[in-house]
Amino acid sequence: MDDFVLQGQSQISFRDFMQRALYHPRSGYYQSGSVRQGAKKDYITAPSISPLFARCLAHSLAPIFKKNPTWSIAEIGPGSGGLAAELLAALHQHDQCPESYCLIEPDINLRVQQKALIANQELCLVDRCQWYGTLPNAFSGVVIANEVLDALPVHLLESDQTGQLSSVQVERGNDGYQWASSVLCPDVYQAFCDREIPRHHHYRYEISLDIAPFLQSLYQRMNQGVCLFFDYGYSRSMYYHPQRHLGTLQAFRNHTLIDDVLMQPGDQDISCHVDFTLVAESAVAAGFDVIGLTKQMYFLYANGIADVLQYFQKQLSHLDFLRYRQSAHILTSPQEMGELIKLIAFSKGGPIQDDIIGLPS
Repeated sequence: MDDFVLQGQSQISFRDFMQRALYHPRSGYYQSGSVRQGAKKDYITAPSISPLFARCLAHSLAPIFKKNPTWSIAEIGPGSGGLAAELLAALHQHDQCPESYCLIEPDINLRVQQKALIANQELCLVDRCQWYGTLPNAFSGVVIANEVLDALPVHLLESDQTGQLSSVQVERGNDGYQWASSVLCPDVYQAFCDREIPRHHHYRYEISLDIAPFLQSLYQRMNQGVCLFFDYGYSRSMYYHPQRHLGTLQAFRNHTLIDDVLMQPGDQDISCHVDFTLVAESAVAAGFDVIGLTKQMYFLYANGIADVLQYFQKQLSHLDFLRYRQSAHILTSPQEMGELIKLIAFSKGGPIQDDIIGLPS
């Protein structure tokens, strides 16, 4: 068994397990040099299903770039590069294509794949793309992150029949890694108390300490602009609902939900839904102004997904159009991505709420 997870320790927090399983420089899931999103990969994201998501996003962003023509786009975690290619092309149709599109991608091999995909589009706009490991300093523009926050590591806590809390740890077992228990770390318990998370018996809690510093770093690197984060999640009251006693932690491989999140670290995706109350609190604490929160389906409806689908009906074969129509259903259906994926937006450096189409006023 590869020791890149425990690294000689007898026991580690689940937060450290998740961090190493996903981001270890040599063996982490996201450091493999392979694109993990798409129909033939481990999981799908809204941009990877079809161009519909990018077309609607362009419709929402066009007024911003008309008002701020020198702004750029930065995409955190650009995956295959498909959203960058489709979004640039769609904004070009609106005559609002930014001069610069920053792909925040630390993996060199993925950068090569992203560049090749963007360069291979009918409307080649790869000359507008630059690659960075982190958001460039003094950035002005729109930051886009799709399913990024749900991949940040979390601490796990468990309560017993009396409500007593303990920390969920990971250790080596006979056939791999196994769960263990330990006393609570003071800073994790303090976060639990500060957030006024409801107490339940026989309950597993997911506590993120990584979202706040992530957004703080983002704020410090931005000069002005707006951030759009799309992710699976709930408000805090719904996140810690009594019926959600097993939490939201899950693992995927080859589009299959894996019951054992400790199995084969580095070879399967691990994610955890987002506490959007925490995201809003952390954004405000960092200095951002929160613009709004909405469900993905409302955002896409407001930005004309029905009209976009009608446009493609005239451009595509019948079979291809049926695929696009199915993708629209996945993107907007409450039983699919439409209700569970939310968009939260926040800004720095000035009021722009009225410029973003699809957010509640």
